[in-house]
Amino acid sequence: MVRASQTALDLARIQYKAGLTDFLTVLDSERTLAGDQDQLAQSQVSAVTNLISLYKALGGGWDPATLHYVGYGGSARCRPQRVAAVAGQS
Repeated sequence: MVRASQTALDLARIQYKAGLTDFLTVLDSERTLAGDQDQLAQSQVSAVTNLISLYKALGGGWDPATLHYVGYGGSARCRPQRVAAVAGQS
């Protein structure tokens, strides 16, 4: 969708420079592109967040020695390991 919006913006700019359309068309194309880029960024954040949740739910892929933040909201079973890892680094 972003690629199509970018193409539409490029075409609107060409048409504007050639005098075939008004500047409002260019602005509308820019607004559409910005909205599509925002949607893409939100989708990417959601995908990464869901992947992290899956890793946490499966209980794998986390090395407690590399984590520095204790209050992540995980299970009580994992918290003592994470607190110990943080305490060992100070």
